[in-house]
Amino acid sequence: MTTKVTSGLISADAALVDLNIDANTLYIDASANAVGVGTTSPSGQLNVHSSTQSSIIKVSDSVTGNSSTDGLDLLVSGTTGYLWNREAGNLLFGTSNSEQMRISSTGRVGIGETSPDTPFHITATGVGSQGTIKLQGTSSHIGFHQADDTFKTWIGHYNTANHGSDTDFNIKAGYNGGGNIRISADGDTTVAQMYIKGSTGNVGIANIVPQTKLHVGTLTGGDGTAQEMVRISGDYSATGSGSLLRFTNQHDSGSNPNSGEYNIAGIKAWDYRSDWGGAIALQTATPSSGGGNLVDRLVITPDGDVLPGANNSYDLGSTSLAWKNIYTNDLNLSNMPSEGIGTDEKEYEVVGNDVDGTNGSWTIQEGENDLFIINRLNGKKYKFNLEEVE
Repeated sequence: MTTKVTSGLISADAALVDLNIDANTLYIDASANAVGVGTTSPSGQLNVHSSTQSSIIKVSDSVTGNSSTDGLDLLVSGTTGYLWNREAGNLLFGTSNSEQMRISSTGRVGIGETSPDTPFHITATGVGSQGTIKLQGTSSHIGFHQADDTFKTWIGHYNTANHGSDTDFNIKAGYNGGGNIRISADGDTTVAQMYIKGSTGNVGIANIVPQTKLHVGTLTGGDGTAQEMVRISGDYSATGSGSLLRFTNQHDSGSNPNSGEYNIAGIKAWDYRSDWGGAIALQTATPSSGGGNLVDRLVITPDGDVLPGANNSYDLGSTSLAWKNIYTNDLNLSNMPSEGIGTDEKEYEVVGNDVDGTNGSWTIQEGENDLFIINRLNGKKYKFNLEEVE
């Protein structure tokens, strides 16, 4: 059927038939209500097709001009699709009659942001338990590469033996040539408040040249005072509350304090008698299969007294390792038992001396020309019979 065109208009009966203009330049499929440009078989309401070159839909106006480098192009070239703003302007995307995303004229992407300051800029209220950006999937992580595409660092989850399961969060650096991790919360005030050295694994706090596994403080000069570097706080609830610094060794047969390790020593600091004063104790572990418990060996009280961890239990020096000199004022000697009842509900007892088996308490004091000894049980006083020698 031939459709007649008169004065630039298609006759009224044309709605019943297809229309083909200039051998497929424009084709209207009346039965499908579809328009084809470059095709007589439009597969959509509007189908632009080219059998020899890219298919382009161009939108332009009086401001953009109408050359091949003007306006907005929607095109496909081979298997690649394009939405291309040829102008030095923004490209906006919206839903619900509002802008949701834009690509700026400089190529920056803004989501909820009309003036993106970085290559990817999001302005939005985060969703509880979801975040503002969500990565979902097995081994989801973000990788960082240098300008030459050398892979260096990643953060996130990676489900392999070296990186834990998908429940472990990783911060990994040092790929392809090594690297360190710097962590700061003061902007650029310091070069790093925490520093992990990649080649050794040493951690520095306020130190970027850590010399051991944990190195706190700088290697620069101080101010002539002892500077607080580490603080360990306990939680007071009663006398004896405090903190413990524990030293252990790894061993497959160890079981105390945990499986695979055993106690060696400890430093304990605690509330000594609920009077706002504290004591500190040096501890060692008793020999025991799997690891013994830590026991107080040397205690410094709030008053500055230095005491053994238990009465009449430990030696000061030995037959093979002796102190060079002991400097003291009065020398108090006593093998008297402590007053009170022990855990066995019996009075404390101490074995007497090796001569007559008795217990006593004596004090040796210095005079200008003599040494005196005082019996603290009966108050009697004596002096040593000293003979001068050359």
